Amino acid sequence: LKPGLGSRNSGGCGLPKNFSDSTRPETMAEEEPEALTESILDLSNLGRTVDGSGFAFLGASCIGKRLGPIKIMEGYTYLQTLDFSDNLIKDVAALKGLNLLVKLNLAKNSIANLKGWESEEAIFPNLVELNLNDNQLSALHAMPYQALASLSVARNEIASCEFGGHERIQNLDLSSNKLPSLTGLGALPSLRTLNASNNDIADLNGINEAPSLEELQLAHNKLQALEGPWTELQTLRSLDLSNCLLEAEKPLEVNGNPFTEAGNTMARVLICHWRLESVDDVCITQEHLEEAKALNQQRVLEERERLKEEAAKADE
Repeated sequence: LKPGLGSRNSGGCGLPKNFSDSTRPETMAEEEPEALTESILDLSNLGRTVDGSGFAFLGASCIGKRLGPIKIMEGYTYLQTLDFSDNLIKDVAALKGLNLLVKLNLAKNSIANLKGWESEEAIFPNLVELNLNDNQLSALHAMPYQALASLSVARNEIASCEFGGHERIQNLDLSSNKLPSLTGLGALPSLRTLNASNNDIADLNGINEAPSLEELQLAHNKLQALEGPWTELQTLRSLDLSNCLLEAEKPLEVNGNPFTEAGNTMARVLICHWRLESVDDVCITQEHLEEAKALNQQRVLEERERLKEEAAKADE
């Protein structure tokens, strides 16, 4: 084993048997953060090092242990996966030198900013997946991690965003924050799914530089109109605008968008927004509403059958 990696804790770092979910928040709030020690660090996945000079543990985790200071992690430079979720970590500077990390989970901590990762040199060159859900971030800044493909920052306090120029990112979760708009996302050429539901977004400006976007979730926002850069979102296949503030009296024009080529445009649009009064200058009638209802029921039945088939295949 490489020096500095410590020994594997055979007992793991699971929660005590008498530690219930219902008591956890109160308990965590009352107790002080504890410094990470090798005795509670659960190491896993023993494998050969990247340079082939020896063996090291490539995975580590310590979940729900009230961790605060994690200084000792500076020596675990061979790690590829790390899970420190559900702790009390504030300072992440000790992870800055773990350049082989591919997957990092820091969800459910007390992280207010990522200043500890600021550097003039490239860091986390191999990091593909980063989870920062349920922290205390107030702003989202650019993350110069060249391999990053998936970022989750749901349920923070993010009110501003300057996140652009990420050529490889495919999945971005900004849900349940305080964003007033999506301006600041910048160029995201590979982005396929964007979840920005449960924010304060009032318009669709800012998503015009995501030419590969396929799924856009904007439910529970403050959108009052459907005007947006739809002609620039040629690959969009799924759009959720439920529980917004869309006004029924405003007409909707969708002609020229890719999805209209499949036909039955009126019914497909009404499934998403049944209160519309007109689509492409055609007034909505009861017949249109009934057709949309039938199409929606058909889709529900087809989806149920698909799920049954997948479950059957999984059981074989």
